Amino acid sequence: MAFTLSNLRTQTSTGPASSLAAATVTASVGDLLVVAVAAANSGSSGAAVTATCADSAGNTYTKRIETNNTAGVADDGITLFVFTTVLTVALSSGTVTVSFSPDCAQGCAMLVKRYRPASGEIASFVGVGAGATGSSATPSITATSVNNGDMIVGAIAEEAATTITDDTDTSNGSWSAKYEASVGSGATAAHVLIQDKAVSATAGQTFNPTTSAAHDFAINYLIIRSGRGAVAAAGSYAVSGAAASLNLFQPTGIVTASAGAYTVTGQTVSLTKLKPPLYENSIAQNPFDYIHTTDPDQFERFDYLGLQTFEIYPATSLPTHVFQVFFRDVKAGSATLGSNPFSMTNGSAVVRVTHTAHGHVTGDHVTFSGASSAGGFQVSGTYRLTYVSDDTYDITHSSNATSTTTGGGSSVVAKYELFRVAMDYPGFSQAEAHFQMERLGPRLGKLPRLYRVNINYIIVHPGDDTFTSEDSGHFCVFYADRITTRISNNDFEESCFHEGTHAALQSAASGKGVNYIDTPEWAAAKDADGAYITEYASTADQEDFAESALFAYTDMLHPERMEPDLAAIRAQIPNRIAFFQNIFSGHITACARVPAANIANKLPDSFIDSIVDNTSLLSHCRDLNNLKVEAYYSRPDLAVDGIPDLYKFFCNVCGRVHPRSCMGNEARPYWEVR
Repeated sequence: MAFTLSNLRTQTSTGPASSLAAATVTASVGDLLVVAVAAANSGSSGAAVTATCADSAGNTYTKRIETNNTAGVADDGITLFVFTTVLTVALSSGTVTVSFSPDCAQGCAMLVKRYRPASGEIASFVGVGAGATGSSATPSITATSVNNGDMIVGAIAEEAATTITDDTDTSNGSWSAKYEASVGSGATAAHVLIQDKAVSATAGQTFNPTTSAAHDFAINYLIIRSGRGAVAAAGSYAVSGAAASLNLFQPTGIVTASAGAYTVTGQTVSLTKLKPPLYENSIAQNPFDYIHTTDPDQFERFDYLGLQTFEIYPATSLPTHVFQVFFRDVKAGSATLGSNPFSMTNGSAVVRVTHTAHGHVTGDHVTFSGASSAGGFQVSGTYRLTYVSDDTYDITHSSNATSTTTGGGSSVVAKYELFRVAMDYPGFSQAEAHFQMERLGPRLGKLPRLYRVNINYIIVHPGDDTFTSEDSGHFCVFYADRITTRISNNDFEESCFHEGTHAALQSAASGKGVNYIDTPEWAAAKDADGAYITEYASTADQEDFAESALFAYTDMLHPERMEPDLAAIRAQIPNRIAFFQNIFSGHITACARVPAANIANKLPDSFIDSIVDNTSLLSHCRDLNNLKVEAYYSRPDLAVDGIPDLYKFFCNVCGRVHPRSCMGNEARPYWEVR
């Protein structure tokens, strides 16, 4: 159970760069490649790039790590990416390419390392950490438990090209010598480094290299394994003419046997037979109208979207061939701002808006009304905002200011849009776009509010292609002809829910979304169930996640719609249902999500102590500066009385959620109503 390690290639660029390519890479079928990348953030707010990886032989690379550190100021911060692949096609002087979107405007560096399993063994990915960021000379990340025989790979990206000193800890194994690549200097530099350790006893492991001075960093780890036997994915396999469905969590032998214990080349192999999926294909292709209904409440519980108004107009912040469509959520956040909230600079169209604890991120949209003119123009209508701080953001007016001033008056109302749709133009005429919106709006309104606040936008194209979604960008893509088909089959609502789950609940990137898919609770629910709800769910973890979510949501709100299969569904995935029902608990939002540090004076000491003194939480989850808090009513009667009793702390670093319930006569803090 060991790897042979080889440092293969590095590549750097001072930017701007659309890609980095490491050439003359040679590796065999079965080798595991780790590609680590550091990309300096750029632009006026330190925006991060996204990245993908591929090679000249066509092997598939999976992004295991995307840890971003930015303080939201110009050219500040660094992003760490780590990709892995187990080669199915050999590379002979091949090329491994990392592509950036948008271009990496500043320094970027990559390295490729080969992990070759021992003869007769296979390489596999085991797990990944939550990641940590900061500005320090002593960056650190801890894995709470690494199994004996596994290998931990520590990776760090630093916004500097100075020396990083190896981690030399020898607890249950020794770290390898560092492998690194760096380029540039100052805020435009990028430095990536990895070390690995073969663990000799099951225990926690900490990766903590040291740097010459405090610099912005992003650090994380992944765990890989070399094990004996040929590993196959979970599925149906022929065994002496019979079919055995196998659940392979830690395979150590050849997977060609039915459930039971076997000895294969000296290794004891235990195989668990899975129950077959309850349904063929996917939920959208089964005859259950779980969300579709003619009931007035549609499907939502307390906060129906309610299409109030929408506008279609040529985009100002998107390419000119796109229509932007805004749906105003009747529960969208709105506020009357303080006196003279706008700051203008002579000759500039950028307006700085002051709204204390606004709770919004770059890409959100805001509509202003009631403002008086200042600086030569009036701020009115809808704008795309750019986050500056928790209390300020920028918008861009259509005209430059004629003076440097503050203004707007004392009656400025800001209403924040929660849903945006981008549509092809001239792929759709304006009349066609209106038609699409008339049928899309009510169906988007059936999504839970948890989805609506965490999805950045919806894209609609002409055509009949497959619906898709992007979790780190928090958007869904639909095609008009396929929408028509799904509506006629009463399946479009299910499709919206499925893609919305991917977009809203699988990543906390870009300041939106919540990452539930990488939690220990989700892994435990899958292990305990030992079954999938649909065949499509068995194809990938994210599809299992999205398919299961819809059944759980329906079971919570309209279980009668799953009759006569209700009992069988509950027996098939009881732990997944419980997992999602904890998320979809029907809680009614009482107070907007705001930075916890901003309202620390309102939070009882018991709340703060339950977070900062809780040693079972990751260190970054215990820092109030990394947390935002939102208040809820757990029952409708509490909403009537205006007494919140549940508070959720959302970690900006890893996306984890930490609930805090009020008991008895405990204080129940309250702040601006959403």
